Amino acid sequence: MKIEILKANKSHAKQISAFAEKTFRQTFCGKAYYTDAIIDGYAKLSLNSKYFESCLTNEKQVIYMLMVDGTFAGYLHLEDQEPPSDLSRYSALFVHRVYIDSSFKGHGFGKLLMEKAYSEAKSLGYDSVWLGVWEFNQQAQEFYIRQGFKHISEWEWAYESQGVRYVDRDLLFVKML
Repeated sequence: MKIEILKANKSHAKQISAFAEKTFRQTFCGKAYYTDAIIDGYAKLSLNSKYFESCLTNEKQVIYMLMVDGTFAGYLHLEDQEPPSDLSRYSALFVHRVYIDSSFKGHGFGKLLMEKAYSEAKSLGYDSVWLGVWEFNQQAQEFYIRQGFKHISEWEWAYESQGVRYVDRDLLFVKML
């Protein structure tokens, strides 16, 4: 099995966009109030190729693509942004998104991408990483706890779909490196 973690560039934006929508749908569709229509609206506004082009040309963001035998299996999106006030005591890199295609889960690929996040954070001079997890995504919460993350706080994650504003509660986690 050939496993590669590639640093994405602007030419990958369309591919990442399609993958992001697919994995967002796998993760959230049918849970709580997430319907196909809500996900369609969110993806159109927030997971489109222009969004990823802007991320990939922003010097404070980086996206890594996980390839398994040439197949796009997952991605890691890191962002150098100020943490929420509850986390201000940490020198932490934001793990914006980590998604693994459902057919590749359970093989250690999430852990592999997180190790890439830790390495990147250390190389940038950070001593920790932070992220938010939807309060109903128990599988992800358990994964991060197994990785040594500690639940520190919560925040509201607001997004729009089809002209309606939704607000979810995310649990904020930090891992010291």
